[in-house]
Order: sequence, then structure tokens, then C-alpha cells
Amino acid sequence: MFRSFVLISSFLFLCCPGVLFAAPSTGEQYFAAKEALDQYEGFRRPVSSPEVPVSKPVVSAPSSAKTEGKKIHETEMGLEAYTYRYEELVGGEHFMDLEGKFYGLYLVHTFRPVYLDPAVKPFVDLFRFEMRYAWADLDYDGGVQDGAGNFVSTLVLNDVKDYVWEARALAAKEYEQGALYATPYVGFGMRFLHDDSTDSVGTFDYLGNTYQLSGYKRTSEYYYLPVGLDVGARLGGGWTVGLNGEFDIFLYGHQKSFIEDVSGRVPKNVQNEGYGLQGAIRLKNATGPVGVSLEPFVRYWNIEDSEVAYGGMEPTNSTVEFGMKMGILF
Repeated sequence: MFRSFVLISSFLFLCCPGVLFAAPSTGEQYFAAKEALDQYEGFRRPVSSPEVPVSKPVVSAPSSAKTEGKKIHETEMGLEAYTYRYEELVGGEHFMDLEGKFYGLYLVHTFRPVYLDPAVKPFVDLFRFEMRYAWADLDYDGGVQDGAGNFVSTLVLNDVKDYVWEARALAAKEYEQGALYATPYVGFGMRFLHDDSTDSVGTFDYLGNTYQLSGYKRTSEYYYLPVGLDVGARLGGGWTVGLNGEFDIFLYGHQKSFIEDVSGRVPKNVQNEGYGLQGAIRLKNATGPVGVSLEPFVRYWNIEDSEVAYGGMEPTNSTVEFGMKMGILF
């Protein structure tokens, strides 16, 4: 019966639609057909809309970019020259000194990370790595001791060959207020000195006789913690003037004396007490892609008596270096 109803309804809908629905007028049929066509066209071709810019993912800044107006990576390299004086005291009295001029090279690289752990950033936002190397021909003016450690005679040696290298790693925090800035820092440093007087020959008198004596090789190593502060002001036109002060906490050091051809041994005298000081005035200009820097400086070390090794020790000594750096920045 249901099947007969469907067949009859379909026949009436196809042949006599007016039986089932009220037949629309010709105008109504036209507007109904147009509306249906418009809906179909709108569905098939969506209405165009103004082009909306699409946001692009943020790309991390390249190494040449800047963070808060400062370079992420900054390198300084140049030349340094300084006068050098090393003095030893025995019993509080002058025993010997080495004097001369050093000439060398230095390299400093500064890194300001874009991203830092939130727990670290309040204390550190800058890392700096420093390296220097210098060489000299020095003059020795000292004394000769006998086997009991007694002073025998004076001795002068010329053209003592020296070289030194030093490496430091620092962590710092930059603070700024207007044109003024302050940067406290701490780090770790190592200083290595090589002294060679084997080709230097001097004469001395002992018990009415004149003797010739040459020197020997000696090495010195210092390990220390630098704690310092940079302060300064930006003067305009790219110029910056600053002051640096540093205290070096001496951790450990040792001296090796290569006298095996005389004693058959190479004494190693361990040093446990001492300190260092450093200071500088810095003038820089970084307006272009390559800047310039000028820096007069002073360095000072004071080291106490070493431990005894094979019956000998390295006496209390001090080192003073005063000179100038000239470099470029990029």
C-alpha cells in the first residue's frame, strides 16, 4: 500500500504539481529561480574579500644584529706595549729585579645572549673572553748566593728572553642610567710566563776570583679569580669614556726552575698566597662598522714566599706593568 502511495504521489508531482502545491505565478517563478541561481553562484564562487596580510614566524636574530641597541657579538683586537718590572725580596731586602719593555697582541670577544634563563638574567647578561700574548728582552740585576743561601756577589745579565700569555673568561651584568653605565664582573684567569736567560752570560767576583755565570729557564703560572667593575659615560658622537678597577683573588701558582744540568732536578715551588690589582682608562669610538679604542693601563701582582722544594724557595716578589693598548672594534 505504501509503495502505491509513493508511485501516485510521484505521478501527481511530475504531471500535476498544482494538485500538491499552489502553482506560483510567472513572476514568482522568475524571482525564485533567480534567487536559487544567485545562491548557487555564491556557493560555487565565494565573494571576494580584501587581502589580509598573513603574519610570518619570528626568525631569531643573526649574530650581526643588536640587542637593546648593543651588538650581540663584538670583537676587539689590537696591540699593547708596556714597561715591566719584577722584583724579589729576601728578608725584606731587595735581592734581584728584571726590567724591560714588553710588546704584544690582545683579543677580546664579547657575547650578549638574546635568550637567557630567567633565573640567570638578573645577575648575568654578558660574557667576555680575553686573550693576550707579549714578548720582551729584559735586563737582570741581582745577586749570587752560595750553597747556604748567603749573598755572594752582584750579577748582571742582559737580553733575557721572556714571553707571557694570559687567558680570562668573564661573566658580567650591564646597568645603564641615561648616558652612564656600570658593569660589574667576575671570572677565571690564568697567566703563564716563560723566562729564559740561558744565552745571557754575566761575571761576578768570589773569594778574589772572577767567574762567569749564565742563567737558566724558569716558568711561572698563576690561577686567579678576577672581580672588577667598569664604569663610564657615553659622550655622544659614538665616543665612550670609562674607568676599570679590578681585584684578582690569587688561587694557586707555581714556579719551575730548569736547573737539571746543575742539580739534576727541576724544582717546583708552589705559591699559595698573593693578590693582584688592575686598572685602566678606556676611550672608545664605535660610530662606523669598525671602531677604535685607546687604553692606558696598569697591572700589579704581589706574591708571598713559596713552599720549599729541594731546599730552595721562590721568595716574596712583585710585578708592575704599566702601558698602553690600541685596538679596533667590529
